[in-house]
Amino acid sequence: MAISVYEGNTADVSTLMPQVTQLREQFGLERLVLVGDRGMISHKAIDTLRSLEGLAWITALKSAQIRALVQGGELQLGLFDERNLFEFSHPDFPGERLMACRNVDLGGLRSHKREALLEATEKELEKVRARIENRSLAGRDKIGVRVGKVVNKYKVGKHFALTIEDTGFEFKRLESQIAAEAALDGLYVIRTNVPKKQMTSAETVRSYKALAEVERAFRSMKTIDLHIRPIHHRLEGLPVHARLLRRVAHARGVARADVRRRRPRAQKTSRSGRRRRAIRGRARQSRHSKTQTRINRTQL
Repeated sequence: MAISVYEGNTADVSTLMPQVTQLREQFGLERLVLVGDRGMISHKAIDTLRSLEGLAWITALKSAQIRALVQGGELQLGLFDERNLFEFSHPDFPGERLMACRNVDLGGLRSHKREALLEATEKELEKVRARIENRSLAGRDKIGVRVGKVVNKYKVGKHFALTIEDTGFEFKRLESQIAAEAALDGLYVIRTNVPKKQMTSAETVRSYKALAEVERAFRSMKTIDLHIRPIHHRLEGLPVHARLLRRVAHARGVARADVRRRRPRAQKTSRSGRRRRAIRGRARQSRHSKTQTRINRTQL
C-alpha cells in the first residue's frame, strides 16, 4: 500500500496522473484498470489516459452528458421498463462501452429530496412576499438580495421562475423542467474501455459500485468512527514513521478521553444498598450513645 499526501486545496483530477506513474514505476504494473468517480476520472483525464498503453478505466458520465443522450434519443428511457441494465455505444465516446443503469430506490430518494427542497424554498419565498405586503421590505435590489439568499440556501432556484419588482414579487415552479429532471432520477451511465471479453456489463457495474467501500472508509476517517481532529505538528527533521506514530498515539488519547467523558453516570443505589447504609448508620449512632452513657456515669 502506498500513501500520497497533497495540499488540501488540490483538485482530485490533478492527482490522477501522478498515481498512474507511481503504480507503473514503483509497483511495476504494466496493465491496470483504474476505477474512479466522474470527478476523479474526468473527460479531459481520459484523453490523456488513451495515449498510455495497457491502461483502462471505469468511470461514469456526468448528468449533463446523460441528459444529452436522452434528448438525442440515443438513450431511450422506455427500455428500463424491461430491464435495469443495458449496454450501448455512442460516437461521442469512441472505443468505449456505455452501460445504462437505473436504481429505483435511489430514484425515489432523489425525488423525495427534491420535493422537500422545493417545498422549503416556497415556504421561505412566501415569507419574503409577506414582508413585501406588510411593507417591511421594499425596493427591487433589497428584494432581490433577500430572494437570492433563499434560492442559494436550498440550491433549487433553477426550478423557479422569479419576477421581482420594486413593490412586488412573484414566483412559480417550472413544472416541465422539474419533470425532465425527475425522469433521470436513479439513472446513471457507466463508461469504460475494458473489452467485453475481459469484463461483462454486470461485472463492470459491480466494479464501479465498489467505490462505495472507499467512500465509506473516508467517512469513517472524517467522522465519529475515528476520534481524530486536525493536528498541526512540526515536520522538519521528523521521520515519517514518527509522525504517523504521533498521530496514532494522539488519536488513541483523544478516544480514551472521549470515552471517559461519555462514561455513563453511576446508577442510583438499589433498595437493598440503601437498607444496608441505614443499618450501618443506626449502628454508629448506637455505639455513640453507649459511649456517651459511659462518659456520663464516669463523671457522676
